[in-house]
Amino acid sequence: MSAEPIAPPAAPKVSVAMITYNHARYIAQAVESVLAQRTSFPYEIVIGDDCSTDGTGEILVSLQARFPDKIRLIRHPVNLGLLGKKNLVATFAECRGVYLAYLEGDDYWADTGKLQRQADLLDAEPGFIGCFHDIQMLKNGRGPEPYDMKYPPSVTTVGLPEMLAHGFPHLMTMMYRRARLATFPAWFYEVCMGDWSLFSLLVEQGPMAYIRDLPAGVYRIHGSSYWLGKPFVERTLEEIRAYKIFLGSFPVEQHPRLRQLGNRHEFWLVDAHLDNRDRRAARRSWRDALRGWPRHRGEPLWKVLHYGLRLYAPAVLAAARSLRDLRHGGPKTS
Repeated sequence: MSAEPIAPPAAPKVSVAMITYNHARYIAQAVESVLAQRTSFPYEIVIGDDCSTDGTGEILVSLQARFPDKIRLIRHPVNLGLLGKKNLVATFAECRGVYLAYLEGDDYWADTGKLQRQADLLDAEPGFIGCFHDIQMLKNGRGPEPYDMKYPPSVTTVGLPEMLAHGFPHLMTMMYRRARLATFPAWFYEVCMGDWSLFSLLVEQGPMAYIRDLPAGVYRIHGSSYWLGKPFVERTLEEIRAYKIFLGSFPVEQHPRLRQLGNRHEFWLVDAHLDNRDRRAARRSWRDALRGWPRHRGEPLWKVLHYGLRLYAPAVLAAARSLRDLRHGGPKTS
């Protein structure tokens, strides 16, 4: 008598893609925050470990052994590089769910209903390519504290214009229809900021819903944070470069806004150089930004002039501040 065939496991409705590199201190909390999700549907966790050297891989092997029906682990024998983008794409390619959510190995989710809430919205609203929510910030172990994304209260449907106007959401907050983003263009690997590039590709396919009352993601800022660990100058230069790359791929109607944002960041580069006490580089950056300002108006005129006074006439600026303090009853005290 032949044995009854074993039914294959149910296909997951949601895939949670996780990428990690040297997150031994944090990876268990990240994975456990996904395992804690309460859903009415099956979901999987697909983890790409980019050749960690600090014991992250061993922790993940142990977790997979405990939860073999939930966790699929990809351990790359060599580091794929390119800012984790290759690991991200390779991990996404292994996902099988109708919807895809994302989490990095040093962050975690703080709401056990996150996946259910987002999947329910996408089930009910087929016009949305995906959805995202708010985050909290955990800085050097302090917090977590709410983070204001500065989207106006009226904005609930978000496309590329809204993201360029108010900022890109964090990747850990998204869920999207996996089949709608099957390939990644060459420029995706050139932009340092993964949230900017991935959300840009998604909203090319359709609008996203902003869930305001779900601060489910906890973004951890720590000494080894890849992006925030970079010097201010380097981060600002990367952002300027990203806007230039976007000019080659975004719709032409968005080009004026892209150039405006690029010009604004050129002025922010002045602040970055002043933070480094490099006045010569700050003056050079101000002159470069000033050349583009008449066309792109990245900052209001008063701020442009303020930069100029800081760089070339600090005594005049100090005198103006003293006069202002006198008119308002004396200098401000902390």
